[in-house]
Amino acid sequence: MKEHYQPYYRKRKTDRRRRRVKGLLVALDVAMMTLSVAVALLLLLGYLAPWVNPNRTVVFAFLGLAVPVLFVANIAVALYWVLRWKAAVIIPAVALLLGVGKLGLIFQPSLGKHYQDNRERGSITVVSHNVHGFINDDGTRIFLDSTMSLIASLTPDIVCLQEYQITHLITRQQAGQLLGSLPFHSVHYKIKGDDDTGFGLAVFSRYPILRSDCMDFEQHSGFVMWADVVCRRDTLRVFNCHFQTTSIDASDKEFVTTTEFMQQDTDENTRRLRTIASKLGENFRLRAVQADTIARVIRSSPYDVVVCGDFNDTPISYTYRSIRGPLADSFVDKGSGHTNTYKGFFNLFRIDYIFHSDTYRTLYYAEPHTDFSDHNPVVATIKKAPL
Repeated sequence: MKEHYQPYYRKRKTDRRRRRVKGLLVALDVAMMTLSVAVALLLLLGYLAPWVNPNRTVVFAFLGLAVPVLFVANIAVALYWVLRWKAAVIIPAVALLLGVGKLGLIFQPSLGKHYQDNRERGSITVVSHNVHGFINDDGTRIFLDSTMSLIASLTPDIVCLQEYQITHLITRQQAGQLLGSLPFHSVHYKIKGDDDTGFGLAVFSRYPILRSDCMDFEQHSGFVMWADVVCRRDTLRVFNCHFQTTSIDASDKEFVTTTEFMQQDTDENTRRLRTIASKLGENFRLRAVQADTIARVIRSSPYDVVVCGDFNDTPISYTYRSIRGPLADSFVDKGSGHTNTYKGFFNLFRIDYIFHSDTYRTLYYAEPHTDFSDHNPVVATIKKAPL
């Protein structure tokens, strides 16, 4: 009798297992649907970051900062729905498709791209680099020789340096000698010391510098200089920018990028994260004011412009859009693959740029790696387009 009913019991057991699996899949689908809607909505709101001044509301600035992560999250949920063969894939797909133009600011497909440093006759090679004061984080090692040797190896015509520091151990004469092929230079200090020491910005050039000036943002850390460089028959106004810092120190970076925050109590985590968010929010607002001010100066230039520097903001930001305006971004023109100029926070962020007037075209773009600063240098070769 037992053997007679055995197939029936097996069928009931199989049916229960199927119902259990089906129930789990339904629950998972509901959870993934909620996640899909959430990450798609956040990504769409992140796209608005360049258009919303952080001084109106800072929320969009934070979402713009998170756009690379939100891109990946939407790709992940899209793959889930593809594997489940569900129409819900349209939710992340639409969010991703609407941001194709934004994706090009942080990633350029490398398939079939093999750009070489094309030094055509009449071209100009520009290097921008935040040199971190030529010292390591704890101030125990000096990297002046190594940094300048790297820059010289790129055979630039114009060099823009941020966090350029001259001390009694790092002299202006040493810096000039190491860039001996660039005999013209202009230096403006944000912080001025005694005996020609200071901390600020510098432009070195193979071509004569007619004049230069700087724009200080007083008690805040933003600082910008410009120099009129006579390149053969043309004059270029070169802007060297270092916008308001994020104020995120080494301790904050370690907290965010390691498991430290998971090992502390909830109240301490919340307090620390609020402090970091407050720093970021305040500096988003300050950079927006600085960017609007400098953008007006750039637009009023009587000459074609090259705009270089450490913006401390990503391409999906109000600062980037304000400064770039109608200018060409050399990475967008000739970059390849994912790019990060800042070494930290999982190497996600491009915050150093070389823009130029659309009367020029980009021939080459690169970001050589360096161990001597927390930023990689940015290199672009440009040439004036024929009329």
